[in-house]
Amino acid sequence: MISIKYSTEKINAVYYGNEYAITNHTPIIHKDDRQELKNYIEKVLYAVFSKYQSKKK
Repeated sequence: MISIKYSTEKINAVYYGNEYAITNHTPIIHKDDRQELKNYIEKVLYAVFSKYQSKKK
């Protein structure tokens, strides 16, 4: 599996007089690793969804 680093962005937002600290983590994926990661995610999601699709209600 590919190790993924994240960039972090911190924002303070005011909503109805209350202040909230919001932290956004965005993955930094090298261009060459994107297809490999995409294939891995598709494989895992297919396994999960095919498991539940075969069950009848």
